[in-house]
Amino acid sequence: MQKHGLVRKRTLAAEELQEIAALAALCQEREGIAVRLLWEMLRSRSGQVTNDFLYYEDGQLLGYLALYSFNPREAELTGMVHPDRRRQGIFSLLFRLANQELRSRGVPRILLFFDRNSLGAQGFAQAVKARYHNSEYRMVRELESAPLQVERQDGVRIRPARADEAPLLTHITARAFEMTEDRALLAETTRDITSPRRVTLVTEVAGEVVGLIRYIDDEDEAFIYGFCMLPEHQGKGYGRQTLAWTVEHVLRRRPRRIALEVDTSNEGALALYRSCGFEITTTFDYYEVPVG
Repeated sequence: MQKHGLVRKRTLAAEELQEIAALAALCQEREGIAVRLLWEMLRSRSGQVTNDFLYYEDGQLLGYLALYSFNPREAELTGMVHPDRRRQGIFSLLFRLANQELRSRGVPRILLFFDRNSLGAQGFAQAVKARYHNSEYRMVRELESAPLQVERQDGVRIRPARADEAPLLTHITARAFEMTEDRALLAETTRDITSPRRVTLVTEVAGEVVGLIRYIDDEDEAFIYGFCMLPEHQGKGYGRQTLAWTVEHVLRRRPRRIALEVDTSNEGALALYRSCGFEITTTFDYYEVPVG
């Protein structure tokens, strides 16, 4: 039986993931915009709540909306509609249903995020009276980039994190990103240390753990996130050594591109990433709107 109309999903089947990827590729090809889809999360939905909303006509996927919940106070939201079917109310329908779902879960805030070049997404943000929140650059280091010189400093060691270090990593994350430890924990900064698809590395200086870096180990791309150093150990070259070592580590495991995202206002991080061969490919804007 052909799919038709709205489909709510708690987990996504392989066929649905392929349909979503094809729609994203079409949007990119036709309009030159990037749709930010967290594939590792889409493939491993918990099945406990509805986070994916799909709209079909005669078996063809025409619209898709995804929710990502990193803490109970907000959900990030993104989506897309077939370029030939814009301005027909498809995304508004998906958004209303996602809004209802979040209200039933007691989530008070939505963060819309989209490629700055998407005029349709900008118009939608204005229509729902969303307020600008912040922007991030997506930066990519292509496989063809020049090899890195990995600087070695005496007493510095980069190694896989241990499961019993989870509380320490929460503490480092909270201090580095200036957030409470409760929020660091809610943001799942300590999850998946032993996950086969997520890798957590720590930086030791004279036996003390002073920073960490994580990446999602996907087939075509390694995505770096959660990279931070304790404030008192910043500016000493440990961050660059950690990043360069991680790039080398990723490429040794399987050659592919490496990506990350960084706030557009973080000049220090931007300079570091550029020095390691990363280049800006997309700007994502975040807009805040209350649920309800």
